[in-house]
Amino acid sequence: MSSAVLTTLVDDFTARHALRAGSFIVTFYGDVILPRGGSVWIGNVIEMCRVVGINESQARTAISRLTEAGRLTGLRSGRRSFYHLTDAAAAEFEAAAHAIHGPGAAPEDAPWTLVRVAGDAAAVLATLGGLGFGAMAPSLALKPGDCRAEVRATLGGGRRSVLFTARPEQLAAGSLAALAADTWDLDGLSAVYADFTHRFQPLTAAFDAGQRLGGAESLVARLLLVHEFRRIALRDPGLPVSALPADWAGTAARALFRRCYDRLTAVAERHVLSHFVDAEGPLRPVPRLPRIARGSNAA
Repeated sequence: MSSAVLTTLVDDFTARHALRAGSFIVTFYGDVILPRGGSVWIGNVIEMCRVVGINESQARTAISRLTEAGRLTGLRSGRRSFYHLTDAAAAEFEAAAHAIHGPGAAPEDAPWTLVRVAGDAAAVLATLGGLGFGAMAPSLALKPGDCRAEVRATLGGGRRSVLFTARPEQLAAGSLAALAADTWDLDGLSAVYADFTHRFQPLTAAFDAGQRLGGAESLVARLLLVHEFRRIALRDPGLPVSALPADWAGTAARALFRRCYDRLTAVAERHVLSHFVDAEGPLRPVPRLPRIARGSNAA
């Protein structure tokens, strides 16, 4: 595959989003490092950042901030520094992996999680919105699936919320589709999914034409793919199919994501195994998506 395809992806991505070092490093750890134990040499992090236009100073500053925020912890071995995901960050990344690689739609009979918020409801509802929850009322948020553990981990202790679950038929007098349309901006989310499909379609077209990327290029393309799709998937509530619009763009976007991810992975993984190290030596091979059955409930 011509490197022009990857160059276009990188240029388009940075022009649209001003790719931030911290956010890109989070994607790198979640996609590449977490399945291998969560630790990697800082030089490998800097190397990946450099390819997408993030310089060494920016990368080191971002790593320091992630460490201060309790998401990474450092270890020095000889002359090299290695950074490891903290347990809290690893748990957060595992949840994100389900949103990214899961089916994207809850089973029709799955329970829904409801959160009744006390106190500063606006701030809590905004935080829950980042998990895909919708505001059913000024102090009530909901999302398909049993997400109580995820909510507790995000909101912490205290009495800011009351959690409970309900069956789908208990939620609305009318259809789930009407409830969903009133609770989430599905038109806006569908438009974002459609834009994702439009921008990554050239990658699948190049594959179909028999073109290929090298190891480093394949890994960068996969990281950009995950980075962009993660931003959208974490906003998606994972509604059951009956609650979605008939022309839901998320279905095509998720199919394209999986196709690109699978086509890039074999070559990208060979690059990881031959170039990346932790304190024990070269990173180990792992089966892709070992934690997620793609036909399971993503919620």
